[in-house]
Parts: sequence; C-alpha cells; structure tokens
Amino acid sequence: MKRLGIILSTLLLIIGLCGCQTETDPVQDEALQAEYQEFVASLPAMLIKGDNTVVNQLFSDPEAIGIEVKIANWDSYDLNEAKKLDQTITEIAKTNESFERASLSKENQITYDFIEYLCDDGPNDIPLEAEYYLANNVLGAYEGVVSNVFITLYFYELRNENDVRSYLNLVNTLADYKDDLLSFERERQDKGYGMCQSEVELAIENLEALLQDGDFSFLLTEFKDKLFDLELDEKLKEQYAKEVEDNLEKELTLFYEGILKGLKELDIKQEDDVVLADLPYGQEYFENLVYENCGISDIDEYQEYVELKTSDVISEVMTLMSEYELTDLEKMFMGEIEFSDAADPNELLAYLSEAMKEDFPDIGSIAYDMVELPGEFGVLMPSTRAFYLIGTLDDPSATQRMMLNGTYSQEEFTTVAHEGFPGHMYQNSYMINKAMPYIYMLYGNDGYVEGYANYVQRFSTRYADDKDGAMAYELNNTLTYTIILMLDLEVNYQGEDISEDVESLFGLSGEDADALIEQLKFMPGAFICYYASGLMFDDLYEEILNVKEDLTYQEFHESILDKGPLPMDLLKEHLFAQYGIDE
Repeated sequence: MKRLGIILSTLLLIIGLCGCQTETDPVQDEALQAEYQEFVASLPAMLIKGDNTVVNQLFSDPEAIGIEVKIANWDSYDLNEAKKLDQTITEIAKTNESFERASLSKENQITYDFIEYLCDDGPNDIPLEAEYYLANNVLGAYEGVVSNVFITLYFYELRNENDVRSYLNLVNTLADYKDDLLSFERERQDKGYGMCQSEVELAIENLEALLQDGDFSFLLTEFKDKLFDLELDEKLKEQYAKEVEDNLEKELTLFYEGILKGLKELDIKQEDDVVLADLPYGQEYFENLVYENCGISDIDEYQEYVELKTSDVISEVMTLMSEYELTDLEKMFMGEIEFSDAADPNELLAYLSEAMKEDFPDIGSIAYDMVELPGEFGVLMPSTRAFYLIGTLDDPSATQRMMLNGTYSQEEFTTVAHEGFPGHMYQNSYMINKAMPYIYMLYGNDGYVEGYANYVQRFSTRYADDKDGAMAYELNNTLTYTIILMLDLEVNYQGEDISEDVESLFGLSGEDADALIEQLKFMPGAFICYYASGLMFDDLYEEILNVKEDLTYQEFHESILDKGPLPMDLLKEHLFAQYGIDE
C-alpha cells in the first residue's frame, strides 16, 4: 500500500561559503512549470472527499480548489474504499512520472520528489490488506480514534449553514460510526491483526473512566458560541441550538457506551503475548516505518544509529555529572527548575514568539489559541500531552488551534514549544505564508514534521529562565527517548522479551514495568518519527556547519523550512546540494 494511502486513512486526528556550490535552476519552460503546478494543485480534490470532516478543518473555501462541499460524515474503514484510493494514488504517480524531472524548476523538482515518495510502496511491498489492518488500530488503547470524536466536534468550524447541518449530522450518526468502528475491529480480529486481551482491557478501563467522570457541556458551549456568531436568521439559530442541546450529550454518551459494550463482547482471537514481529508482514511494516521516518533502509544501520545516539547522550550526561552536585542534577533531570513565569500556555506562546526571533525566520504575526482539555477526557489520549490541529490552509489570518491535555504548569514549557512556537504551529504557518502547495501541509512526512518539532522542543530550552536546568531536563528526556527506541526495536521487530531491560534501565518492576512494555507493544514504531528523526536535525546542522563555519541557526532553520516536510533522506539530499556537500 502506498504511503499516501496510509496517511490519508489516519488524517484527522507537522547560504554559501567555504567554496560551496549551490543548486542551479535548469532553463525553465514557463508553460511546463505552470502545467506541473496545476497538476500539484489538483491533488487535494483527487484525494479528499467532500464529506470528509477534514474539509471543514483545512479549507474555508474548498470549492475554490475543486472539492465539492457535502454534508460531513465520519470516516469509514472499508478495505474496498482503500483499494479505490490505492488506484487513485497509482494514477497520480503515473501523471507525476509523465513530467520530465530535469525540465522542472528546482522548486518543482523538490515537489516532484515529494510526490514520488508519497506514491511509493517503501522498501517492502506489503499487500494492501495487511498494511491497512496494521496501520489502523482504530479502537486502540493509545492510538484509537475514539478521542477524535470530541476533538472533531470541539474544533468544528461554523462558517455557514451547511457547516451547522454537517455538525448535526455528525452528532446524529454517531451510532452508525460506533457500529463501523466495532465492525472493523472484528474484521481485524478475523484477519489476525486485532487487539489482544490486555489492550482491549485497557481500552475498556479508559472508556469506563470517561463515562464515570466525563462532562460534555464544554462541547455544547463551544458550539453555541460559534453558532450565535454566524450571520444566520436568529430563529433558525435557536432551532439549531435546541437540536444540538437535545442530542449532543445523549448521542455522545450512547456512542461511548456502545463502544464499551462492543469491546466487552468482542470475540478476541489475538494471542495476548503477540507483538508486531509476530503478525503477518509485521517486521516488514516496521522496516518501512524506519525508512519512511528516517530514510534508513537497513534495519541494522538503524540499530547502529540509535545505539550511537544513546552513547552520545550518555557521554553528555556523564559530563554534567562531573559539573554539578548530584542533588542539583537530580532536580534538573526531574524538571524541578524555573522554566518560565507564564501564567498560561498562551502567555508562554507570546513569550516564545519573541524569544525565537533571532534564531528563526520572521513570518509576521499569527493568531493562535491553546486551550486546556478537561482532565477526564485525557484518559482517551494517554500518550498525548498536547496537540496542534492543522489550521485553515487557505486563510493565513485564521486562528491556529492547539489543545493541552490537562492543566497547564510551567513544566509544559517544552511541550508548548513543540506544539506552538517554534514547533508545529510555526512550521505550518511558515508553509502557509510561503504559499507552498497544499500537498505538503496535508501529507508532510511524519519524520520531518514530528522530528522537527522534537528538535525544536530541545532547542527551545535556551529560552527558559533556567537555561542550564532546562537543557539538562531535556537531555535526560532524550536519553529516555533513545532507550525507548532501542526497546521498541527489540520487542516489536526482534520479538524479544524486554522485561529485564526495563527493570535494569528504568528501575521499573511489577505493574509499572508492565505498563511501559504494554505501551511499546500497543504502539509499535510510534516513537521513531519523534525521537530518531528529531536527532537527525541535529546531525544536519553539524554536517552543514562543517563546511560553513559561519552558519547561523536562523539560516539553518530557514533552509530546512524552505524545503518543506520532505522525508529525511530527501531533505538531506537537497540540503547537501544547496551547500555543495558530497554524500
């Protein structure tokens, strides 16, 4: 299955010195450039159906790019639809290949390479059915889509009456969506890809906690605020408000109760000790994840890279241990320091937007808002501390939206940086302001998007009040991340028992050890795009610095941002060409 198909199925939920030579543009045929750009601009309409909820999220005027607006519906998990999409992607690949790459402008060549990558199967050509079931654990305890329901409803934009009717349809079809999700999990069970007993039990535990404490009133309040801001007949607005008020909490409760009941009655056919390596094409799937996120096609090379990075971080930790008293260092590692005196995440974002200006290109002012998710809903997102919702792509003035999973505290300093400035929100706004093709923002490579955000999360520690303490805190986190990458490889690719490693490396035993092992088993390969790819941005900086001694952070960041969210091997290739570096 092509990479683009996998991305679409999971979209709602990111110069020149020392004799260097830069890339030169070929002699351009302007008509050819325009024809290619027209092809690229047509891709969103080919790939996104008019009733997909992401149309509302991403476009204020979808018809301007050829997407026919319809009443929104929840995503459907249907293998036949996946096959149709796969055929569409094959046609896109053929059209892309029909253009002679050498005749395209440098900018269009980068886009050509990006689309070629998206339409490729990866190192291992895994059967579509297997990859579809492996990539879509829709009711999973950590990565399931049940949290997408309240996220979609909370952030749903009401620009016109069709949006209001779409919102109502989403509420009123939750029962059908519940049936579709449960049916798909039963299908995965029959095919040998379903959840095991322990993951089902954890998902049940999460849902029970939500239903016991959850209060959906914040969704109703958000809907009414948006509705009464609309230019719509007042009586009609009152009618819509009453219909949502009568049905929203009832339908949401029935949805989550129905998922809970379905999971309790699920005929679990999966072995409880199964890991990704045991599933059909599981190891090949993991190899593809490594290549897609890191550009490394040899799994042994990937293991060597992670081991090297772990060793490097340990050396840095040892250096710190020689410079600080152990009690002081422990406080740093635990984050018991002064990050910032910001009272809330939006105040911190305002500070970061100013602090980063010397190190990142200026893109002007951005409207933004980070809200706090009520704590009881966090049980459905146990591995997510915060998230950024890709903003309206065709309206640079639109407010960029983020959500913190729980209550803000100063320890969220680097989390807020990861999602906002200079992380995902800034990264996406940069592409919007540069008028990059929508295909970049819709289907950016996860290794780049999340790797960049993880990189700037560490970079942002220089803006903390206690810079040394914040850097030590993130260094300790980085060591944890690299060890997690090793454990992920051992358990999910090599199929090894990691319980002794978890105890020796983290000092965990009993239920605590089991919880970490289960998270790794239930989220195979999920950390690669964050942690392995994130470290590669540091590598790129060092490699360019070797040939350009006066390289500034602002120049480096501008260079990587200007390329767009390419896979890491392509990003490296184009950066090396820009700076005249031999591979």
